[in-house]
Amino acid sequence: MSNNRITVLAALAAIVTVLSAPAFAKCDHEGEGDSRFDPCPAPDDFLLPMPSGLQMVFRKIAVPGENFWGSFERVVQIGDPQGEIFESPQKAMVGGSFQDDQDKRWVYHIGKYEVSKAQVAAVLGQGDMAKGVQRLIEISGNPDEKDLAQLTGEDLDRELSMPMAWISWYDVQNFLAAYNRWCYADKTCRSKLPTIGAQGENYRMPGFLRLPTEVEWEYAARGGVDNANFGAALPFDRKDWKTYAFVKPNAKSKPRRIGSLDSVSGLHDMFGNVQELTANLFQAELGQGKAGALVARGGSFLDTDRSIRSAARSEVGLYQEKGDAIVEVRSPTTGFRLAIGSPVLPTKGYMEQLQREHQAYMETIRAKTPAGQSLLNGGAQASNALQTAQTSLVQISSTMSETRDPKLERELAQVRSALTDASKQLDLRNQEVCSKSLEEGVFFATLYGRAVRQAEFYERFAALRSKRTDLSATDQQQVADVLKNAASNRVDADIYFAKYQEKLSEVGGCGDRLASASAEHFKAQIAAGKVNLAGKVAFDLFADHLAALTTKKADFEAWRDAIIQRFKDINVFNQL
Repeated sequence: MSNNRITVLAALAAIVTVLSAPAFAKCDHEGEGDSRFDPCPAPDDFLLPMPSGLQMVFRKIAVPGENFWGSFERVVQIGDPQGEIFESPQKAMVGGSFQDDQDKRWVYHIGKYEVSKAQVAAVLGQGDMAKGVQRLIEISGNPDEKDLAQLTGEDLDRELSMPMAWISWYDVQNFLAAYNRWCYADKTCRSKLPTIGAQGENYRMPGFLRLPTEVEWEYAARGGVDNANFGAALPFDRKDWKTYAFVKPNAKSKPRRIGSLDSVSGLHDMFGNVQELTANLFQAELGQGKAGALVARGGSFLDTDRSIRSAARSEVGLYQEKGDAIVEVRSPTTGFRLAIGSPVLPTKGYMEQLQREHQAYMETIRAKTPAGQSLLNGGAQASNALQTAQTSLVQISSTMSETRDPKLERELAQVRSALTDASKQLDLRNQEVCSKSLEEGVFFATLYGRAVRQAEFYERFAALRSKRTDLSATDQQQVADVLKNAASNRVDADIYFAKYQEKLSEVGGCGDRLASASAEHFKAQIAAGKVNLAGKVAFDLFADHLAALTTKKADFEAWRDAIIQRFKDINVFNQL
């Protein structure tokens, strides 16, 4: 193999890695970092001062679009079709807390590491670490924490590098309040905080420290929308779990120091070690309604390499029984990382700016996003409302039947007719939306099949051409160009498959009746000769995968292989 070809292949591999996967970073823990708060420093970290000379390290997470009200690209699917009962796929919009000064994108800041014992002690001691350590011992539910008072030097630093666990939700809130007060009072810290304000307005309000929301946490854990594998169960290959997640069987009875394993997208310890509290109260689903106790994400050292998922979530109680008493929960497996938030309406000028922007949002973006309009879910809610109204109308008619008032009966009949018409129109609209999602799913399956087949074609061509030993410079360049095309098709294929998964979830969310009707509508198009061979093949696959999805038997990798196998006999340049 020529040196030129080796160089080309290496370059293409780098391109594919950058485009299709989140950034992974190794850390040897032997550098210039401080193990208590930043064992693996990076030049693009966002550093916020703390008492006692410590720092809180954040990573900046970008979300698409400049518009405050949202954009179609900000709508992401969280959850996991293969996950547990409380992890069903749901559409959500991720938002930023601040607008980047350079490219105007919205961003939010999330902690690079789990909050360490040292950082908690620094805040509790307000500059006096010995006092802070003593206060930490007092609030901790860990009986072994008292040993901290006897440690000094490297032994103390090593223990203070552990993630903070064993404290109650109220202690976490007290920590946040104390850190915010200190930061606002410290000129250096306050000047470092990101700010938000209206365009042209002199005053800009600084942000505040809080816990990340569930959506913020999962969006960051998945690597952001630039990751073509955003919908995968994990942002890394499960076989590589030892590199990124501290869980069983490697983990035993306690967590490790923060940053002990490599990062995913610049964030350490997102999987395993200690599960992390979020700002949300636990709900069965985002829109289910009932709010419970606390939500923790990421799993802990008690989880296994097979159970960790980006979508994994658990409920952590606020209180528990202890003998005859009810006490606050202090969990040995639960810690937290921070985020920096901002008010939605920081100033009067900003509110006026948002009012001016709102009209354009209403006319363009809102209709496309779940934040403004969820066609199927909203349609289902409207259908329920109509059914309730119709039921009430029947009850009223029954109650009023004894009056025998002809005028009232005519008015009731008119209302009944109007409700029936509205129900039919709404059902028709829901059917159209569901059918559209099915058609788009079939379309993305064909695009995926074509992209993979084209990539394979280019790769075979390059392999055959590279076997020649007399390649000219022109031939070598041709091979390089062909391999670039192959790499581009591989990246496109990942994007198309992610879209295919989205459409499967959308049709699955229609309900059996609408999904079945949409399938029959597509079959009618096939019978009428309006669908080509690729569309027929893709529809059969879509139907099989939809059935598996609704029975919680989703296997995305098997689905990828199935599409590729079924498309092998189709001419990618003509039939797709």
